[in-house]
Amino acid sequence: GKNEVYIQPFREEGAKYQISSHGGTNARWHGNEIFFESDNKLCVVQVSISGKVPTFGNPKELFNSGEIDIFDIAKDGKSFLSGRSPSGSSVDFISLIDNWEYLAKKK
Repeated sequence: GKNEVYIQPFREEGAKYQISSHGGTNARWHGNEIFFESDNKLCVVQVSISGKVPTFGNPKELFNSGEIDIFDIAKDGKSFLSGRSPSGSSVDFISLIDNWEYLAKKK
């Protein structure tokens, strides 16, 4: 079977709810949205949790993500950071430069 994206209560017994409908991996929860990959596309689902039963919108495709290895969402929820390993290589570490705009202005 395909991998799918689910949510369920943390540290409680309860139902689990399927978010994706045609496969999903690499899920990220940001605010009231869950982002995930499905068939080389980045998708998003609106989530509302009020009471004990969450409600969800339909998954929407945002853009073709290609074959990325990792992604994350910026704090504003409007931009993404993604990375991909060169074909046939292995990555032992990754360098993330925070506040790079400030460092660039200093030069």
